Amino acid sequence: MKVILRIALSATLLGAILLSTGCQTSKGVLSNLDNPFSDPTLNPSNFYVDAEKIDAVRRVVMMPVHAPNVGLTSEHDIDDQFLSKLTATQLFEVVFLPREDLTRRFGKRSFSSAEPISDSVFQYVKETANADAIAFFDITAYQPFQPIKVGVRGKLILIPEQEVIWAVDEIFDAHSKSISKAAMRYEKKHLTRFATSQQNDTILMSPIRFTGYAAERSILSLPENSLSRNF
Repeated sequence: MKVILRIALSATLLGAILLSTGCQTSKGVLSNLDNPFSDPTLNPSNFYVDAEKIDAVRRVVMMPVHAPNVGLTSEHDIDDQFLSKLTATQLFEVVFLPREDLTRRFGKRSFSSAEPISDSVFQYVKETANADAIAFFDITAYQPFQPIKVGVRGKLILIPEQEVIWAVDEIFDAHSKSISKAAMRYEKKHLTRFATSQQNDTILMSPIRFTGYAAERSILSLPENSLSRNF
């Protein structure tokens, strides 16, 4: 059974949501705290989610990850990490908008979740993909050398209303023992898909894999879906 909770947010994230939505209340769920692969103390604490509105979303367009502090050669790998984690929730169909298409249409390789998004972007996505919402992700911090640190900010915005129905803002720092241990457990869970990985600590030397861990932890703040392998 899903439980609706009030979520405590930082003043910055809450202020951004209220400015973009005009809302004065927030509600969400974190029923995925009980999933067998999670340590409840490591789930994102700085997030907002409207489970009822997300439940009505059928198709989402994911924008390329905004990562100005990451090299161009890593952009597509990071896009793949977030796309696979968002798709794995099985909450909705996910369609990716390639950077090349975005550049041709709007002259930009990505949009930040923190910048104002013009009506033309929402109109283009609605007309070309018939989507209900757009997912934006940012890499807000990126330290690719040990100890690896990755910051993730994400938003899911309804297209007609341009209303934020999910937002998360977290930093994942491998210098923290709890984070590094959780990352190694993540690597072990996904070991069969990491054919070259022989040791659990490999993820602590791979910024792309660690970004995958950060992406999954952040996206787990979406509502629970029993069909997903992550929940």
